[in-house]
Amino acid sequence: MTEEYLFVYGTLRPECQQHSQHLPKGGNIAHDALQRYGEAMGQTIWQAQLFDLGQYPGAQASTEPTDQVIGELFCLKNPQAALAILDEYEACRAEDPLPHEYERCEIQVYMCQQGPNHANQAKLWPNKVWVYEYRLSTIGHRRILTGDYTSVYPPIDNNKVY
Repeated sequence: MTEEYLFVYGTLRPECQQHSQHLPKGGNIAHDALQRYGEAMGQTIWQAQLFDLGQYPGAQASTEPTDQVIGELFCLKNPQAALAILDEYEACRAEDPLPHEYERCEIQVYMCQQGPNHANQAKLWPNKVWVYEYRLSTIGHRRILTGDYTSVYPPIDNNKVY
C-alpha cells in the first residue's frame, strides 16, 4: 500500500482537537482517523487564503505567493480507510447532497524547516498532497490574514464550558 499525504489547516489540526469536539458534526471521528491511520509530519504551508466560517475555517487556493495557510502535513499509512472517514466527515462523497462545502483535491505544499541560525525556511514537498478545499462563496466571511487558524481560535481550555 502506498503512502499518501494530507494537509489539514483548521479544526483537524492536532492542537485544535478539543475545539473540534464542540462542532455540530463532532470532530472526534475525524481526529481518531488521523491518529489511527496517519502520522503528523510537521508544519506546512499551502498557497491559499483562509476564511473564518464561524465554527470552523475554509481555505481556497490562491495565485498570490504571499497568501499562505499554515497547517499540518500527515502521512496516511492507510489512505483508503482514512480518506473514506474524512470524506464522510467533510460531506464531500458522491452520495452527499450538492453543493459540497468542501472538495478533496490535490495540492502542493511547502514543508517548514529550521535553517541555519534558527531561521525558518520552507521547502517544496515533493509529493502531491490531499486537502479539503472550501468550495462555496467566501463573500461575507472574514479572511484570517495570518493564515493560521490557531491565531484566531487558540487551543481550548479543558475547564471551559461551551
